[in-house]
Amino acid sequence: MTRYIHIELHELRMLPDGEPIQARAREILDGAAVFADAIESLQNKWQGLGGLYAAPEQDLVLRAFDAPAAHTREYTESSALLRAALDRFGSELIAIETQRRMLETEIEAAYQRLDDELREMKKDNASQRTMEAVRAAATEPLQAKADLLAVHFEQASEDCLAALAGISRSTPDVVSSYSSSRMDLSSALRREMDAVFRKAAARDATPADIRALYAQLTLLGPELLSELGRRPEARLFVAGLSPHEEANFWAKLNGPQQAALAAALPGLVGNLEGAPYKVRDTANRRVLAAVQQRLGRTPAGTAAGGRKARGAAWRPEDLRPMERSRHLERTEAVNALTKALGGAGEKRQLISFDPGTNVPLAAISVGEDLDSASNVSFLVPGMNTSTKQAASLVDNAQSLGREQRRIGVHGGSTAVVAYMGYEPPTELTVGGAASAEKGAPALAAALDGLYLGRTAGGAPPPEVNVVAHSYGTTMAALALDQTQYRVTAAVLLASAGVQSDSADTLNVDLATDGAVDVYVTLASADRVAEMGTAASEIVAIVTLNPAAARLDPLTEAWGGRVFSSDRVTVDGKSFAAVGGHGLGGYLGQDSFSLHFTALVTGGRAEEALAMVAAQK
Repeated sequence: MTRYIHIELHELRMLPDGEPIQARAREILDGAAVFADAIESLQNKWQGLGGLYAAPEQDLVLRAFDAPAAHTREYTESSALLRAALDRFGSELIAIETQRRMLETEIEAAYQRLDDELREMKKDNASQRTMEAVRAAATEPLQAKADLLAVHFEQASEDCLAALAGISRSTPDVVSSYSSSRMDLSSALRREMDAVFRKAAARDATPADIRALYAQLTLLGPELLSELGRRPEARLFVAGLSPHEEANFWAKLNGPQQAALAAALPGLVGNLEGAPYKVRDTANRRVLAAVQQRLGRTPAGTAAGGRKARGAAWRPEDLRPMERSRHLERTEAVNALTKALGGAGEKRQLISFDPGTNVPLAAISVGEDLDSASNVSFLVPGMNTSTKQAASLVDNAQSLGREQRRIGVHGGSTAVVAYMGYEPPTELTVGGAASAEKGAPALAAALDGLYLGRTAGGAPPPEVNVVAHSYGTTMAALALDQTQYRVTAAVLLASAGVQSDSADTLNVDLATDGAVDVYVTLASADRVAEMGTAASEIVAIVTLNPAAARLDPLTEAWGGRVFSSDRVTVDGKSFAAVGGHGLGGYLGQDSFSLHFTALVTGGRAEEALAMVAAQK
């Protein structure tokens, strides 16, 4: 995920929101005003008791509220100072966030200008040193702006802390005691927790309801989180926000909260971008076990017949008998794969699992631990592939990973993600864009989430690649239009057509020659892939929507680098031809397609291109 202009803004994205701080400050001051009014009312009522006493007791009675009233004034004044300090701090945070967003827009525009400039310089055979100087000149002023924003926050934080430290604390002279029932501060929080979770778990839950739940969870301690987890619907609750919001949410939790949340809401944590993959793997295996248990014991014919809205808490009991059987079959396939052992260096992690869709969705990482692998490839399947065919996709992921390790990848360690995180089309729907448009945001979130999770502690990001097959290329190309962070390379195998106008629009790094690292291939024996593009043209005609027709990425105008999947000989070594459309053929052990893909995704693209040039 390197890029010619890389400005580190992760810490700035992790800053707290200013508006909630200002809102809470107003609540504190409003509460102080209510308290002051109550004391004043009591004092007025107390004055009426003075007529019952004669001097000198009368004077003592009338003055009994002098000290509480004085303390109340001090408390009100302190609350006003507190509100002012927090309000200023919130305003600074809002200003910093606004400037950060403007800076990100400026960075992207600068990248596009630099992209064009470097391409021209490459055509003119400019030296690498000259190109590096141009890149540095574009980067330095932007980094300076980011550094100023960081200084701005540090100064705002120091000013706020100084103001808070200067506020005197009012100490009452009277010590009061209350029964534990009256001082049960968790009761209100528990009631609020229940209300917020019910809305988030409802069939008609809105994004605002989900955000409210995430905000509430940051306020709960381990005890209340564990209490929430005792609800049957909590364990299977899968609903998320944007990758940045999820990463920020996880970072705000302390260690005990994180552990309690993973145990209480494993469905949420298992799919939470920014959380460690080891934690996600454990959480998803818990969800998988719970789903299998509930699917297996649900009596046939008890389904309500309805389908929940995506994001609500999922109930296996709501499935119809045939749906339940299909879900059970596919979750059993995922379960078998997570328990199976690979070869040397082939650890398996269930990094996402969502049972609450038409077919269960999952992603299984094969190879090094995803929390530490220096090189990660997402393998995206095409038409008619689901968790039912999980074993085949994981086998293909293993083939790619083993070839990467055999040739040696940049950085030394590699992992391949068998990505079953979307619902691919069937033969009847492959011409449409619905599956791609629905699945692309989730893949984009997974790619950005990997960057955010791995760089949270200041570590460098891994090199990340996307290898897609058939209709998977249609979906992956859309996803690469939506990512925040660029991937290192993309390989499109037997594409069913893409909606992107050119390879340049994909969020993929540039190679040393100035072209994007996007690679395309189609075997001569493959007669299926082109049907996807043809089907989209039919859809375009029927729907009177020319934009529905997908482009063939093999064309020179599209701009991808084309390589062969047929029988070729390079430097005296022969590679087998791909015999059909299947992903297993394109990643077959003796194929040039597998070897080339492993080189490109292993950080050795120049060697791969040299082999193309040397083919006989």
